Amino acid sequence: MIQPVALSTAHMESASIAESVPVLTDLLGFEEQSRATGEVTLRHHDSQWVLTVHEVPGRDTDRPRYHHFGVRVERKAEVDRAWEYINLHQEEYGLLHMDPQVVRHGSYSIHFQEPGTNFWEIECYEDVLRKDSGEGRLGGVRSRHWTEPRADDGASGRGFAPQAFTHGTLGVADLDRLENFATQVLGLEVHRAYATARYVKHPASKHYVVCLKVDEPHTYSPNFRFTVTLDGPEAVEAAHAELTHAKTDLGLTEVRPVETSGAGASFLIADADKNWWEIAG
Repeated sequence: MIQPVALSTAHMESASIAESVPVLTDLLGFEEQSRATGEVTLRHHDSQWVLTVHEVPGRDTDRPRYHHFGVRVERKAEVDRAWEYINLHQEEYGLLHMDPQVVRHGSYSIHFQEPGTNFWEIECYEDVLRKDSGEGRLGGVRSRHWTEPRADDGASGRGFAPQAFTHGTLGVADLDRLENFATQVLGLEVHRAYATARYVKHPASKHYVVCLKVDEPHTYSPNFRFTVTLDGPEAVEAAHAELTHAKTDLGLTEVRPVETSGAGASFLIADADKNWWEIAG
């Protein structure tokens, strides 16, 4: 088992960075951190991980709704105002499918598909946090991911303020197999949320990956992946040797070569459902 220091980055693929970024910054509260050819990295002000967007032209509008990313607001009323706002500005931002308010897994949320064809959720756990047990369960993923809430500045007219980038999702065929992989291979912790969902996270942070039971998981390119960070390139090299040797026993479908960049190193692995993970340090 590797010894991660963080679940540090979520990666997604977009058909158009130019069209996706205004949705991420204006509507979802991200701030652009860096940009390179065909790639942009964004951070949410109180989140402990970042989002890297990779541009690959070609619109996959049939992506399943379960595969999405999420930000959180403080109050349920903000979810309602967000729904009103995105309906008023759907054409301006090029939003595609939009799904109205729903209560699921304790959250009150809306979903929509941005023009880069990725689904996003604006969620709230206000009702759950009214209960004494609501904050501490499931590794604290439902508790506030921020220290001090930011208010909507009023001038925007939006009426909602995303506070943190909380989660991404994956589809898996076998949740027990996924749990074993996440704990025994990636060194992360897993919380059994519901019969059809497991939450995967690093113990030192609150953001998480929701792994949902689906009969036939959709296959994605390595541009959709989550980065697990180790303590330096030597740890990456050691992890690569270990995982390559035990690839079949661990149920990995692929282990790619180590790549170096500056003082760092990384490699990609695909789990039994062909979901991609990056090991970096």
